[in-house]
This record gives sequence, C-alpha cells and structure tokens, in this order.
Amino acid sequence: ESLLASYSVAGREAVRKIEYAVRYGKPLTSFYRMADFLVPVKQDAPGVEEVRIVLPDGTIVYTENGSVSDWKEEEILLRDVHFASLDGKRVDRQVVSGKGKDHLFLPIRDRGGNWIGSIDLVFDQAVITQRLRGPLFRMLWFLLGTLVVGVLVLFLAHSRKFFLSETGEIRRKPFLTVTFLILGISQAFFGWMNYGIYRDGYLAAARDNGALIARIIQRDVNGVVQKGVPYQRLFGLDEYLRGIAVTVPEIARVDLIGPEENILYSTLPSTGPKEQPLDPSYQTLLSLPPQPGGKPAQLSVELSAGNLAGKMQGMILDTLTLVVISFIFMVEMTLLVIMIFGRRKTDAASKMSSLSENESSGLTFLRPMAFILFFAIFMKGSFIPLIMNDLYQPLFGLSKSMVSALPLSLEVLFGGLATFAGGALYDRKGWRNTFFSGLLIVALGTLLSGLSHTVIPFLIARSIAGIGYGFCYISLRSLVNEAPSETERAARLSAFISGLYAGVMSGVAIGALLADRMGFSSVFMVSFFIILLAGGMALVWLPHTAGRRMVTPERSVFPSGVTAKFFANRNVLSLFGLVVIPLTICSVFLDYYFPLFISGQGLSTSQVGRAFLLNGLCIVYLGPWLSQWSDRSFGAAKSVVLSGLIVAGALIFFAVQGTVIAAFLAVILLGISDSFGLVAQNSFFLHLPVTRLIGPGKALGYYDNVRKIGQMVGPVTFASLASTGIIGVALVGLGTLVALVVFRGVSRTERSDILEMGVSQ
Repeated sequence: ESLLASYSVAGREAVRKIEYAVRYGKPLTSFYRMADFLVPVKQDAPGVEEVRIVLPDGTIVYTENGSVSDWKEEEILLRDVHFASLDGKRVDRQVVSGKGKDHLFLPIRDRGGNWIGSIDLVFDQAVITQRLRGPLFRMLWFLLGTLVVGVLVLFLAHSRKFFLSETGEIRRKPFLTVTFLILGISQAFFGWMNYGIYRDGYLAAARDNGALIARIIQRDVNGVVQKGVPYQRLFGLDEYLRGIAVTVPEIARVDLIGPEENILYSTLPSTGPKEQPLDPSYQTLLSLPPQPGGKPAQLSVELSAGNLAGKMQGMILDTLTLVVISFIFMVEMTLLVIMIFGRRKTDAASKMSSLSENESSGLTFLRPMAFILFFAIFMKGSFIPLIMNDLYQPLFGLSKSMVSALPLSLEVLFGGLATFAGGALYDRKGWRNTFFSGLLIVALGTLLSGLSHTVIPFLIARSIAGIGYGFCYISLRSLVNEAPSETERAARLSAFISGLYAGVMSGVAIGALLADRMGFSSVFMVSFFIILLAGGMALVWLPHTAGRRMVTPERSVFPSGVTAKFFANRNVLSLFGLVVIPLTICSVFLDYYFPLFISGQGLSTSQVGRAFLLNGLCIVYLGPWLSQWSDRSFGAAKSVVLSGLIVAGALIFFAVQGTVIAAFLAVILLGISDSFGLVAQNSFFLHLPVTRLIGPGKALGYYDNVRKIGQMVGPVTFASLASTGIIGVALVGLGTLVALVVFRGVSRTERSDILEMGVSQ
C-alpha cells in the first residue's frame, strides 16, 4: 500500500497534466508528445517497467516510448478495472495482477468527470517480494527459534515421563497444562516479534516513500523557479501540495519554507514561522534553488505520526485477534493429538471389538472434523454483503440494498430446503452418502463463488453452497442422533456443537483477516481446499458404516392432524411468531447490516471478523454461566423476554448513537443475549405440554426450520428499510420490543395444552 501510494503520486502528476489538456479540447487518442508526460512517471517510480495509456475498452494507445496500435490489455486485467461512477462513489485507483506483473490503474476523466482512459503502471511482483524479503526472513528465524525451544521443552518433559502414569497412559491434566503453557507463551512471543518487525519495516517504507515524494515535488518546483518565477508567485501550489497529501495518507503536511525561515506554502492552512516536527526522523528536508541574489529555500515533507500510530494499532488488534484464534486452534488440535494417541493405543483391541465399538471410537473425531469443516465454510461470513456491493448491477428492478441481501437469503433458503432433501436421502442411504454428497456440493458452491465476477453466477454459487451446507449439517446431526443411549447422544452433541462454534468463530475471523490481504476470491479458494481437507479427515476418522435412521416413536403414533393443531397452539404460535422469528431477524444485523456499516465507515473487513469473534466468545464462554443464572433467577419464560429486550435495546442504542463503538457494543449485546436466550427458548419450548405430546425430536425440527425462516427474511427486512438509513435498525428494534410485549401477554405455560389437541391424557 505504501509503495502504491508513492506510485500514485508519480502517476497522478501525469494524469493532472493530461486532464488539463483534455479539458481544453485535446483528444486523448490524438495527443502530441504524450511521452513527455509518461517518461517522468517511470523515472519517479522506481521499479515501474512500463507506463501505458489505456482506453476503457482495453486498447493501449501510448507508452512512454510513444504511440502504439493494435494492442489491447488482457481480458483478465480488464475484467476488474471499472472507473465508471456508481451511486456517486468514484474509485481513484485499482490494482490487478496477471502473469507475474502488477498493474496500477489511475483514471483519466474529461471535463464532465467521465472516465475516458487510464494510466497503467506496470511493475514486476518481485518489486513487492524484494521489499518483503528482509522482514520475512527475520520472522522465519524467530519462528524457527520459537519452534526449537518449544520442542526442546516438550522433549525434556517427555523424557522425564512427566506426561505418563505408572501404567504408561497419558496424564491428561499435566499434558494439557504444559502444552497450553508452551503454545501460549510461543504465540505471545512470536506475535510480539511479528508486530515489532512489521512496525520497523512499515516505518522504513513510509520514510523511503516520503523521501521519494519530496524529490518529485522538488523537481516540479525547481522546474518552475528556474524559469524565473519567484516563490511568492507560485499560484496554485497549495492546492497541488494538498492533492499529494490526500493521495498519500502517511504524509501529515508538506511545507515550502522561504529564505527567511517562514512557511510560504503548506498543505495546512498555516503560514508564518516554521514549526519543528515532533519527531525529526519523520521529516524529509530538501533544498530548493535560491532566487537571483537571494538565499535558498527548503521543502519539508513530514510523515503523519497519527496515521502511522493507527496502522500500528490495527496491527496490534490483528495480533490479538490471532492470539485468541490460535488459542481456540491449539485447544482443538491438542485434543486431536490426545485422540490420535488414544486411538493408537487401542488399535489392536479395536480390531477385535464389535462394529458399534468401532463406530464409537471413530466418533471421538467428530469434534475436530466439525471444527475444520465449519471453519472452512464460514470463512466467507464477514464479507458476503461487501462482495455484492462490488458486483452490483440492476437486477429484476430491485434496489441495491435488496440485491446485496439476496446471497444470504438464498443460501439460508436452499439450506433449509436441503435439510428436508438430506433427511430423505439419509433415510434411504445413511449419513455417509448424505454427508459426502453435501461436502462435494458445498465445495463446488465455494469454488464457483470464488470464480464468479457478476451477480447472477454469484447468487447461483451461494445457493449451491447453501444446499451443500444443509446436507452436511443434517447428516452430522443425524449421526449424533444414531447414538444407542441418551448419554452417548449427549456426548456426541456436545462434541459436535463445540467443534461447530469454534470453527465458525475462527473461520469468520481468519477469513476477514485474509480478505484484507488476499481479496475475497482468494479466501473462497482457501476455503475450498480446507473443505476438501475436512472430507479427507472424515474418510480417515469417522466410521465407515453407511449409518441408519433411528425410527422415532412420534412418526407412527400421531395422526397428521396433530401437526396442524401443534402450530395452532397459542404458546407455540406466539413463541415462533413473536420471539423466534423477530429475534432471528435481529441477529442478521451482524451478518448483513454490520459489514456494510463498517465498510461505509472506511474500516477494514478485519473489524467485521473481530466483531464475529467477540459475538461468538460471548455465546461460548458466557453461555453456561448466564444460562444457569437466568434460569435460576427468572425461569425460562422471563429469560426469553429478557434476552429479547437486550436484543431490541442493542439495536435501538446503535440507531440512536450511530457510531462504530455503538455498533460493536450492539454486536456484543447480541452475543450476550444469544448466550442464554437460545437455551431459554429451547427450555420454554420443550417444557410445553403440546411439545411433549408431539415429541421433542419432531418439535425441535420445526423449531430449527422456523429459525431458518427468520434467517432468510432477516437480510430482506434490513434491505427493505435501507432507504430510511440507520432509522431502519431502530424500527426493527422497536418492532421486536412490541412483539415481546405481546408475547408476554398472550403466552401461557400453566394451562394444559393437551385438551386443545383433542388427545386425552
């Protein structure tokens, strides 16, 4: 970014001169002595191999060597270059890569602001690699040293049999304590060294680019002054300097200091005596030629300490985010190591054991496999609406906000439909066929998402991914339900949910960090390969039986009319319509509205990933404690209302404040609400007499699908209110508040619902 900023300064000086000529009638396709403008760009931007003038259709008309004909940019480059204004938002530069080269495109506009061409600065990707080589090797050496020390400590502990009991079995507590301690210290140390290396490298690059920009300005000023123009008559120089400062955010100010040590021109509205910078190492001073018979002047380019501190703060936040994620990773991977050791120890016995015992042994790997799978699937969680903003084109007469909501809604819709189809496939073929079918489908949808560059293909890709997700989810839930006893079923469900939540949290956060550095398409490619890895893990670790459906009693006992009476029940209807759907719609604030809001504030996708991480940590780590406290203090019904009030209050608070901090607080409050609210909803629902009659298995299936309705309607709801701005969020919160009041008034738990169903006790 720092290098591109300096290249942009060199290129925009040529753009400014070309646009000046074009606005006075000079056609871009017939521009005499264009090379005079392009040659200095190449001189001022070290590493640039070629400078081109490119028309919007990709035709190259000039290089620094003169005019050319019958030459066009490659399609892969043109596909990503769009400088036409959308919704009044103008893009100032774009970078695309192809065949080992990077291309920096700067738009050229006519008098009316229309895009008529671009300057293309072509440079080898090795220019970036060369800059990164020194810091990269320093980090690798620190990584190697950390690895050697960590392995040595583990070896010493193992050699003293610290981890083994007298019978030769692993002592889990000492093993986990030492391992987590070593990994934690290693991560903290390497994170700190990583930050230090990044800081030094970035500051060095910023200083180099500041000096480069100073030389460009020095040359331009010299060219005018040497023609006899006095410094006091350099009209428009302030505006010229401000344009450079805007282009390069690392620059705080540029001053032209006169012979009497006074500021003649500045990017800031200040003249008078020269001020000393807070840190002299952030300043570049260059001499300017003297006036006839006078003293020389000076040019001062000062870097922005605030901007650099902001970059460092962002790096610290990224480092802390990675430390949290790495903690989650090391928990999952350490448990996996223990499972592998345990499996090796019992291999011989397993060969002689029954089929069910083999299955139970294989299912111990359900947690790490679920972690890897859902980690991969949810890497896209923070940026789907942002992709639609980039790909937007008019579709079926829908507004831009509505089009942005379609991928999430379609993914949930097809995922919900797939659970029904997956259930039918599971009945006939078992969980393995259902799971691997879903795995291939979600992998295909992920791959197509990364390859899609227009709206319709991307919507189709996300719909395919939704189908695959539905198949995978229903097959794993069915595998959990195949357990022969309630105790083992609970253990499987706990392992599955733990792996799922850990995977979702880590996947969204890592996906957001990678998106900032690699782009959205590359994240989909990474996700695709990790999904295939999860498939390989399932092939090796999970039981190789086809699986079979456990026939539930409620299927054969109850007539079809019971289902209709179940949904007509007052408690069920009020819970679904006034609590589950409204609160699920509110939860889509995090998935849909929050990424768009953060992007609109000029913040990175990493911030969205951090918000997902904070939300997930509240659910996972506060959930057990808050669930017990709320149930003990209020009971299920009041806990449902309390969780809903927190959600409504969070959205209304955000709408009133409208700040980034308020948005993050709203996300945290949503996590706190879900941490005990979802448990309270389940408890209230399962303890209804009507639910006990129809059976918990079928009832929970209906509950899950009602939540999917909320997840599908949520993005559309926020999108439909987009025209009202942030007030739309308040309307959602107020609507939820009204629904909760009505729910509290109409719900009842003490009366018997059995009589309403026409079934005697």
